[in-house]
Amino acid sequence: VDKGLPQSSFMDSAMRHGAKYLAGWEDEDHLVAMCWNALWALQQTVTHKELIDVPWREEDASIDR
Repeated sequence: VDKGLPQSSFMDSAMRHGAKYLAGWEDEDHLVAMCWNALWALQQTVTHKELIDVPWREEDASIDR
C-alpha cells in the first residue's frame, strides 16, 4: 500500500537538487532528481492531500501576491 511521504520531504529534496544543479555539481543528474521530486509533490496533491504539510498551503494562510 502506498502510504506516501510528507510533501515537505519531496520539496526539500527538489530544492537541494536544484541548488546543486545550479552550482554545477556533476556527481549525479541533479536536474532529473529535482524534477522527479517536484513531480511526486505534484502527484501527491491529487492522491495524498493529507500529506501536504508545507505551511503556505494551509487553508487559513493568506499570502498577498
